[in-house]
Amino acid sequence: MKNVLVIGLGGGAQNIVNMINNRIDKVKTLVIDSDEWSLKTTSSKTILFPNVIRSESLSCGADVELGKKLAEKYCHLLKKDLEDINVVYLIACLGWGFATGSCPIIADYIKNMGIKVKILLTLPFQFEGEKRTQSAIDCVENIEQNYKDVKVLSNDKLLEKLEKQRTLKDALTIINKKVFKIIKDKILVAGMLFFSVLNGNLSLANELEIKKFADKYKNLAIESMLIKLDVNESVTLSNLAGIFEKISKYFNENLKIVLSVNNDENLPKTTSYITIKLSFDRNAFDET
Repeated sequence: MKNVLVIGLGGGAQNIVNMINNRIDKVKTLVIDSDEWSLKTTSSKTILFPNVIRSESLSCGADVELGKKLAEKYCHLLKKDLEDINVVYLIACLGWGFATGSCPIIADYIKNMGIKVKILLTLPFQFEGEKRTQSAIDCVENIEQNYKDVKVLSNDKLLEKLEKQRTLKDALTIINKKVFKIIKDKILVAGMLFFSVLNGNLSLANELEIKKFADKYKNLAIESMLIKLDVNESVTLSNLAGIFEKISKYFNENLKIVLSVNNDENLPKTTSYITIKLSFDRNAFDET
């Protein structure tokens, strides 16, 4: 597993990074902010970009330009934490001044050190106002011009199916969990294989595909495996046992294996689908 660092910019990302720090082993986390009081509430390592420009408040508020200036002044403080790091996941909840202003600057600093940067951005709620929305969009456009691995999530779209009576705290918790799952899957899933089977039985071609997949990842620090079966109504328990036995024989017997079976009535009568995921974490698939 590569040396991974997850960095959260500002208070919004701090909550997500805390979840990663508390639930995922072997991953380093870091929160950067201008608000010293906010940083005291995190369980992750922190770096303060002290706000010596805006004396009336520790935070940047909605001042994107201030966030940019602080990043330009203090981003060198990151250097020590980036030693021996191969990949950085940079999380920013856009709209607020620090995260929105500092994100492009910090991303460029990390990139210029020769480290791969993967960026996850969330857009503000519509009710937060046109100014914050526009500053977030401007930031996204800037980032997407210079980086390929960028995922942008809209807070409003993430909550489209949520009851309107839910509190803002509930809404933010749901968003944080969704972002956490995205990051977790990106970090922990070493590899995935998807294929179809006929009549509930693995063919020789299926087995060769599985063996090739297992050989590819056998030298990595794989600790768990998910076998997800989307089956039609004709697949029997005997079929399932046979599939499980044939798949598992190609992998280390010490792996923690999670089996998930979904009976899908919409599948063709002769076709089922199998997904295999390998993870660096023993408990990665506990919530599956």
